[in-house]
Amino acid sequence: MSRIPEKKITLIDKKNIISILSCITEGEFEEIFTRCEKAIEHRLWYTEYGAHSEKELGEPAKQYYIKKALEKIYTYEWYWDYENVPLVKHIITIANSLISNQLDKYKRKQNREETKVSYNDELYYDVFDEVYDDKIDLLIDCIEHLVANVEDLNFYWEAIKEGKKPREIAELMELPVKDVYNKNDKLIYQAKKNCVKN
Repeated sequence: MSRIPEKKITLIDKKNIISILSCITEGEFEEIFTRCEKAIEHRLWYTEYGAHSEKELGEPAKQYYIKKALEKIYTYEWYWDYENVPLVKHIITIANSLISNQLDKYKRKQNREETKVSYNDELYYDVFDEVYDDKIDLLIDCIEHLVANVEDLNFYWEAIKEGKKPREIAELMELPVKDVYNKNDKLIYQAKKNCVKN
């Protein structure tokens, strides 16, 4: 994880930083923002739920981390070697560190919640007990259709097909394990309602 350097920012540094930032036009800032978004998006591949969700951050993840990085530059909370490090690279470095810190914070919170409830590491799909073997393929096709346009369920279903355990899925989706069980219940309910004919 990136760490904030110990080097102090001098008064001259502050004046130079303000001078550099004040010379950047609105168009240049938009370009900087776009380049930074592209650079950090691989760290934010799943933002619907979990550590980097809008629910956790209060706004879309890429926008949040870049704004926070800029705040640290403007408030001199993070040393900037402005003579050698371009602004874009500096913003990306800070944003990546903030992303790591947020993920660590979320995992600690998740672990605290999980100590309150114990779960086994198996999921039960009783919906498959309600169809004959020759109908299994039709049931699976129906489920595929159901989850196709529901991002979180689609991701969850793909993990199930890969044989992932609840805790593995929770880690992939950056969710508490209890939410994985809730998704399992939701998937089974939808499958029974739409795919199993009485």
